[in-house]
Amino acid sequence: MPAYLIIYPAGQRRDDMHLEDNQLTVDFNQGWAIFRDSKGVCLSLPAELGAMVQRVDEEPEDRAPAQQKE
Repeated sequence: MPAYLIIYPAGQRRDDMHLEDNQLTVDFNQGWAIFRDSKGVCLSLPAELGAMVQRVDEEPEDRAPAQQKE
Protein backbone atom coordinates (compact mmCIF):
# COMPACT_ATOMS: atom_id res chain seq x y z
CA MET A 1 0.00 0.00 0.00
CA PRO A 2 1.52 3.38 -0.95
CA ALA A 3 2.33 5.56 2.05
CA TYR A 4 4.10 8.91 2.22
CA LEU A 5 5.61 10.86 5.09
CA ILE A 6 5.64 14.63 4.71
CA ILE A 7 8.16 16.32 6.99
CA TYR A 8 8.01 20.08 7.34
CA PRO A 9 11.03 22.20 8.33
CA ALA A 10 11.21 22.78 12.10
CA GLY A 11 10.77 26.55 11.83
CA GLN A 12 7.31 26.21 10.27
CA ARG A 13 5.71 24.71 13.39
CA ARG A 14 3.60 22.31 11.36
CA ASP A 15 2.88 18.71 12.27
CA ASP A 16 4.39 16.08 9.99
CA MET A 17 1.82 14.13 7.99
CA HIS A 18 1.51 10.44 7.14
CA LEU A 19 -0.66 9.71 4.08
CA GLU A 20 -1.72 6.16 3.31
CA ASP A 21 -4.23 4.90 0.75
CA ASN A 22 -4.45 1.95 -1.65
CA GLN A 23 -4.93 4.31 -4.60
CA LEU A 24 -2.67 7.19 -3.51
CA THR A 25 -0.32 8.61 -6.13
CA VAL A 26 2.00 11.60 -6.14
CA ASP A 27 3.23 13.69 -9.06
CA PHE A 28 5.87 16.41 -8.97
CA ASN A 29 4.96 19.10 -11.48
CA GLN A 30 6.18 22.69 -11.88
CA GLY A 31 7.29 23.06 -8.27
CA TRP A 32 4.34 21.26 -6.70
CA ALA A 33 3.90 17.84 -5.08
CA ILE A 34 0.35 16.79 -5.98
CA PHE A 35 -1.24 13.86 -4.16
CA ARG A 36 -4.27 12.15 -5.70
CA ASP A 37 -6.55 9.37 -4.53
CA SER A 38 -9.57 7.72 -6.15
CA LYS A 39 -11.59 10.94 -5.80
CA GLY A 40 -9.00 13.32 -7.26
CA VAL A 41 -6.50 15.75 -5.77
CA CYS A 42 -6.38 15.43 -1.99
CA LEU A 43 -3.27 17.50 -1.16
CA SER A 44 -0.86 19.77 -3.00
CA LEU A 45 2.33 21.24 -1.58
CA PRO A 46 4.43 23.99 -3.16
CA ALA A 47 8.20 23.44 -3.21
CA GLU A 48 8.64 26.78 -1.42
CA LEU A 49 7.42 25.16 1.80
CA GLY A 50 10.63 23.16 1.94
CA ALA A 51 8.76 20.04 3.03
CA MET A 52 10.38 16.66 2.43
CA VAL A 53 8.21 13.95 0.84
CA GLN A 54 9.35 10.41 1.60
CA ARG A 55 7.73 7.15 0.51
CA VAL A 56 7.49 4.80 3.50
CA ASP A 57 5.70 1.65 2.39
CA GLU A 58 5.69 -1.25 4.81
CA GLU A 59 7.67 -4.32 3.78
CA PRO A 60 5.42 -7.32 3.02
CA GLU A 61 6.03 -10.18 5.40
CA ASP A 62 7.49 -12.37 2.68
CA ARG A 63 10.06 -9.66 1.84
CA ALA A 64 10.96 -8.60 5.39
CA PRO A 65 14.49 -9.48 6.51
CA ALA A 66 14.71 -12.91 8.11
CA GLN A 67 15.35 -13.05 11.83
CA GLN A 68 18.86 -14.11 12.71
CA LYS A 69 19.32 -17.22 14.80
CA GLU A 70 21.59 -17.03 17.81
